[in-house]
Amino acid sequence: MKFGKVFYGALIAVLVLTCIIGAVSAAPTTSVEISRIAADGTTVLANQTVTFAWMKENLPITGDGVTHYGHQGPVFEGDPWDPQEIINTDNAGALRGTAVLDLAELVGGIPENSTVKIIARDGFSRSFSSRYIISPESRMGPLVLVWEVNGVNVSAAAGGGDASEGMRIYFFADDGVFGNYDMLQTMPESDRYNFSSAYPSTRGLSVQYVDRIKIYTDEPGTTLLSLNLSNGWNFISVPRVLNAENAAAERLFSGVETESRAILGYNAEKNEWETVGPAQIIKPLEAYWIYSAGPVSIPLTYAVYPPPPSKKTLYPGWNAVGLAAYANVPAENALAGISWKTLIPWDLETGRYDAAIIHGGSGPYSPERGMVLGTGYWIYLDSESIFTELP
Repeated sequence: MKFGKVFYGALIAVLVLTCIIGAVSAAPTTSVEISRIAADGTTVLANQTVTFAWMKENLPITGDGVTHYGHQGPVFEGDPWDPQEIINTDNAGALRGTAVLDLAELVGGIPENSTVKIIARDGFSRSFSSRYIISPESRMGPLVLVWEVNGVNVSAAAGGGDASEGMRIYFFADDGVFGNYDMLQTMPESDRYNFSSAYPSTRGLSVQYVDRIKIYTDEPGTTLLSLNLSNGWNFISVPRVLNAENAAAERLFSGVETESRAILGYNAEKNEWETVGPAQIIKPLEAYWIYSAGPVSIPLTYAVYPPPPSKKTLYPGWNAVGLAAYANVPAENALAGISWKTLIPWDLETGRYDAAIIHGGSGPYSPERGMVLGTGYWIYLDSESIFTELP
């Protein structure tokens, strides 16, 4: 690993505060990785990658190649739910594909009370509750990974045609349109999509360029054994005190090609970025920015005889933190006794920020959402507090 000068601080600040995401590649996606994840949020219990051609040959095909399907965009005048499905509906064409439920069977199926996360190549994602994926109402229909539109499959996208956007998910409703009112009747509020946070729109559920499906279960797994970095900047933390032989930055990150970009920490007391030196100890409760030239897994070796629980002083304003615990914990529990207002998670899987967790929030912003081991968080406080490692 190469340690270099501090990457332009102003640029990093912009990246953090505005969540700039890279441009989407126009190349179609022709394969998908399906993973079944344990309750710790990281342990992969089963994994399978298949191409659309293999799906077409080996799994049931959903869609007859004649029936057209579509979703509905936002309705700005009148009833935004539009029960008659007559405003701003789309016709995506004659669709064929493979039901997500059938793909899930390749890794053991979708358990009850689990969450299915559909992820695009660029990191964009949507999450769906298992209940209606397993047993959808007819007005919703099955959730389908579409690989053919109007007779054109994704492999033909280089020559143009209706499938040029690569594989994409749609709900195959019985009347051909999964409308906003259908979403109201079949989905919990936390799963629905609202354009500009105000106008319901099922169109916002239709993830394109799909290349990953992750099934998050409540099945037991193991504690976090490695940090999996993706290409680009990663916001990370370590859950517990590391073994002394591996705790220094130059040892822990020896397998990461940083392309001479510095590893960065944030000093909330001084309100400034700090460069992490080669001999600096990587500690729990802290969060660090590190650049990786490609995907890499960093093994974690914890201290055999850990010291007393770690503590970190948090200051008014924004602080960079990580969860120090043996398992993922709801934010409201991990941050009990702290005068926090907002928590912004970094999703290591997608390489982008996830929706904020708000103290006193509800739905997708609820503090009942878990803090995840290994990732970094921005937390905003009104007054100084002490953040402590959980037993």
